[in-house]
Amino acid sequence: MDQVSMHMESTADANILKWFVEEDKVTGFIDWKATQADDVPAGVAALAELPDLQRVRIRPGQVIVTKKESAAWPNLAPALNDKIAQLAGLGQLKLAGARPLEEEIRSAVDQLLEGDLGDLAASHGGCISLAGIEGQQVSVSMEGACHNCPATRQTIDRNVTRPLTKFFPEIRVRVVEGEDGGSTGNSLPVIPTIGHPKTRDPNLDRIG
Repeated sequence: MDQVSMHMESTADANILKWFVEEDKVTGFIDWKATQADDVPAGVAALAELPDLQRVRIRPGQVIVTKKESAAWPNLAPALNDKIAQLAGLGQLKLAGARPLEEEIRSAVDQLLEGDLGDLAASHGGCISLAGIEGQQVSVSMEGACHNCPATRQTIDRNVTRPLTKFFPEIRVRVVEGEDGGSTGNSLPVIPTIGHPKTRDPNLDRIG
């Protein structure tokens, strides 16, 4: 088993802890919730076996764990720390390609929109949501104050396309109007596709 360099950090939510791990030891995007019955890769399943976990999110170089409200970190965190180190050392958290590409992209986009970008939109009275995915083209919907915002292109380019491109070099992102923007969007008014098919930004080392 390889030695793994990692550390844990608290977050603004007392029920969430975040582990930063060497990025080549933790790859891919997975979002497991205790309420779902879907099959997950073995590494995530091994984490999910620990008691009192509500959610486990995997993203490159990070493992983000949400505990149940009733659980206590002093009991749970050491076990998680050991388990994450063990699984990462065994290569069981290298999950890029472990699920269909569309599912991996969906998890990545959901985590982006749920994070700082979602908070930013909400603080301005708006909402950005995933409208659909077709291949490596992602459609997002801008609602509320975000609808017809003159900064839409820059916001999506900086906060969605560029972070995604680091992990999905062929990704394309466009904005569709309204809540009914499906995955094809052929008949919908569209802001021109935003994408950097071959560009990687070294400063964007993690999503969220």
